[in-house]
Amino acid sequence: MPAIPGESLLTTLFADVHYYFSDPSTKPVHHRFSKGSYVYLYHSAAESRTKLEIANHAGTPGQDAFHGMLSNVSSIRYSRKQPALFTVTVNTAAVQSQQEWHLPSYNERNEQKYLYKIHTIDVYFWTEKDAALLMRHLQSVLPSDTLNVRDAPHTQQAALPEHGSSMSPVVQQLERTAIGAHFPPRAESTTSTHSFPGPPTPASNSAKAPSPLPQQQQAPTPLAYNPAAPSAPEPIAYREKTPPPPEENGGAGSYTGHPTTQYASAPQAYNSSLQNTPQGSYFPGPPQLQQQRQSSIPNLPGPPTTASPAQSQRIPS
Repeated sequence: MPAIPGESLLTTLFADVHYYFSDPSTKPVHHRFSKGSYVYLYHSAAESRTKLEIANHAGTPGQDAFHGMLSNVSSIRYSRKQPALFTVTVNTAAVQSQQEWHLPSYNERNEQKYLYKIHTIDVYFWTEKDAALLMRHLQSVLPSDTLNVRDAPHTQQAALPEHGSSMSPVVQQLERTAIGAHFPPRAESTTSTHSFPGPPTPASNSAKAPSPLPQQQQAPTPLAYNPAAPSAPEPIAYREKTPPPPEENGGAGSYTGHPTTQYASAPQAYNSSLQNTPQGSYFPGPPQLQQQRQSSIPNLPGPPTTASPAQSQRIPS
């Protein structure tokens, strides 16, 4: 319906509206749901009143609408956890006329339409921006006791102090005990900077020698047991080099008949890394065997050169 004289249209929004004609619950007895409704908010500054109007199924044969003054509303609930939902509860005892806060709907058995008084409506706006716009208008025209805003964000204080300054001594002691039980203090390493004195100044060098370290600093503190630490590396033991074993009498050409002289000089040549001695001086081959090998090979003539079968069978042209 159009605005009456003296009223101004504050906003027009789109929403899905759930109407309750009785006390709302998880399983309402009598209710109605309409999608894509128009929500109008009017305000009259001269009379200090605000009117809510909702048109359902506009432009269709089943269109209907209602309006009602917000002065007959007991509460308007809004939660930050559901930023697009407004719940309007009507003070049914204050509504005396069927011209406002009444909507046609079927009865409980869905047989016939009647004009029912609205108990509560849930308005689901399509965007959070529309819901925030309606909230600003309602805050500007309604008293604060009518709006029930829940889960409002807390104002953040700039540069909050550390909570430890406001903590009681008992809680601080409990925290230190709990942390110390699970995380033992780390022992200082023997090579840390606390185990050695700092460099002496020029005046101290000429005046006196540095004082000995206290007994507490000289004694290294044992490291705490850490089961996750890797094991210590195994010590590397270098074994002595072993001279080559002596060859038996049946060696292939390495026996010279003087085993004592040959192996007596071998350790000296092995231990001296700077002396280069030919290998033949230690293991000379027997000349008798070399002569026998040369005499054992007969001087046979090579194979005669014969013509290939292809050349012997060639027919002269």
